[in-house]
Amino acid sequence: MAARLLKIKHSSGQSEQCMSETETIPDGKASMSTETEHYFRDFQQEAAAFDRQLPQLLERFLGQYVAVFQGEVIDHSPNWDELSQKIHQSVPNRFVLLERVVPRAEKQVVHMDGVGS
Repeated sequence: MAARLLKIKHSSGQSEQCMSETETIPDGKASMSTETEHYFRDFQQEAAAFDRQLPQLLERFLGQYVAVFQGEVIDHSPNWDELSQKIHQSVPNRFVLLERVVPRAEKQVVHMDGVGS
């Protein structure tokens, strides 16, 4: 499983980055804020939904970016910035996964957006 970089923008305006792969961390060595834990859990759920739907997404949206919210594609665009802006307006203060639809071998970078920050 390839790691995905999760960049979280909190409602406070601060940003934080973490990897999606689960690591064993000794007690007291690291912790995430509650808000970060919620975003991370949402990220994992949306990423899993994206992965499950990838064959169908490749047929419909090859090369485009899709916005996945609550397990469903809610929008798409060939331009990440345009899609991000639309999602910020339509789904404020919620995590939405923005990812480019490409075959697995080509997949390198995943864009996430902590919406509403």
